[in-house]
Amino acid sequence: MSEVNTYQLWTMSDELWAELKDEIPLRQRDKNKVYRNQPGQGRKPLSKRKVLEGIFYIFKTHCHWKELPQEYGASSSIHRYFHEWKQAGFFEKVWTKSLEQYDEMEGIAWEWQNVDGCMVKVRLDRETAEHRPTAHRKTPQKKTVS
Repeated sequence: MSEVNTYQLWTMSDELWAELKDEIPLRQRDKNKVYRNQPGQGRKPLSKRKVLEGIFYIFKTHCHWKELPQEYGASSSIHRYFHEWKQAGFFEKVWTKSLEQYDEMEGIAWEWQNVDGCMVKVRLDRETAEHRPTAHRKTPQKKTVS
């Protein structure tokens, strides 16, 4: 029996990783925090590719962070990386870069755009909403036909 490589939607291709790895922000030490270890000591950092694949796994499967498979690392670490990268604007950069490449691949030219819409005035005051004749009825009224 031959082995079949299954492609999962949260697994990155080597080409995509080559484009994204330079965009990942570097971790900075907080100057206001006192650390026990010197820079370079302690536990080795997680693979950035595995971290990003773990984040993509969460995006695609919509599971909770605690349900993340161990192959990506500790869920708390992946969650911490997600927040750090989000604050650094990493995902916005990835999104805009991906949109540019998609437009080039599909031949979309964004020279002219048209927007259509409709605006409706909505009453926001509470008094008019509660003064409906049926708002205070608790039991349905019987109707008699004579």
